[in-house]
Amino acid sequence: MVTNPGRAQAELAAIVRSSHDAIMGKALDGRITSWNPGAERLYGYTAAEMVGQPAAVLFPPEQQGDEAAILQRISAGERVEQYQTQRVRKDGSRVTVSLTVSPITDEHGTIVGAASVSRGMDPQQQAEARFRGLLDAAPDSIICVDVSGAIVLVNAQAERLLGYRRKELLGQPVEVIITGGVSSEGLRPAMQAGNEPAVVSLHPSVRRKDGTEFPADISLSAFETSGGMVLSVAIRDATERLQVQAERERLMALAERERLQRQLQQAQRLESLGQLAGGIAHDFNNMLGIILNYIGFIQEEVTAAAHGEDQQDWATVRADTEQVKRAAERAAALTHQLLSFARREVVRPQVLDLNTVVADIEQMLHRTLGETSGWSPAGRTGCGRS
Repeated sequence: MVTNPGRAQAELAAIVRSSHDAIMGKALDGRITSWNPGAERLYGYTAAEMVGQPAAVLFPPEQQGDEAAILQRISAGERVEQYQTQRVRKDGSRVTVSLTVSPITDEHGTIVGAASVSRGMDPQQQAEARFRGLLDAAPDSIICVDVSGAIVLVNAQAERLLGYRRKELLGQPVEVIITGGVSSEGLRPAMQAGNEPAVVSLHPSVRRKDGTEFPADISLSAFETSGGMVLSVAIRDATERLQVQAERERLMALAERERLQRQLQQAQRLESLGQLAGGIAHDFNNMLGIILNYIGFIQEEVTAAAHGEDQQDWATVRADTEQVKRAAERAAALTHQLLSFARREVVRPQVLDLNTVVADIEQMLHRTLGETSGWSPAGRTGCGRS
């Protein structure tokens, strides 16, 4: 059947005139070329007042630069959908509108203008629009699902994160994007809290439109709406967090290995020191054995000679050799302790009488320091018996 172009154009004009929406046509320079009765009711201007005028007269002062940006998108063939904004009526009052702007083409397909459809929003619609605006401004990707697990709401951040357009996800089951064992049935318990919001944290994988997957932190919060219970699903890419966590664990393990390595090296140094001390003490003990033997020989000869003349002189020599013997015995006891340390033997501590020790070395100190030092047996302090 052949359609009469004139009749079709007349029918289209009748539809535009009878529409409750405000419909206007604009040239690419922003001048208004058509104005329907719905626009007269919404904005208060007649068609005679507006045709030929720039559409910017309807814009609030803070939005005067928006028109050029919208027309630039239209000239590129883009359609601006559900654009919520404010416009100014003839009486100066403001009205919140939901705006859709589409390109107008001629018979050759060339874009020659723009068709703008505005619809005034009642308080409930404005509240819903504000909620949608807050949702789009949220830093996390948020989707909402109903009791059947179907996606009913998608914010702008979710579009950017997942690579889907909003209309591609609406009505789809949540399993389209959330994998790793989370399903519609798995989300259902979070909706059974009545009017009490229930928050549950999950860590599944999330699949983008291109098929790639990433680990995610997901928080669920159920709330009641006029259409029934809805579950808000906040999705956050956990890739960076897991990488930081893995790096922190790696550094902690590295630090622990370094600490154990230092302890091992310290133990090895102590073991080497013990072996060195044992070797030195063993050799020193052998030399002390020789010294003690010869001191014994000297003492025997001095004792025998002391029965003759000059007994007083020999008594002094015998006392000196006794001091040498005692010093050698103390050195031998010290080497025994070093050998015990090197061999990891149990060292048995003994009570030490400082008075006895000082008395043993008193004569040696007196002879070594001499009279000029000012030291004398009578002048010592701190070692007397109580």
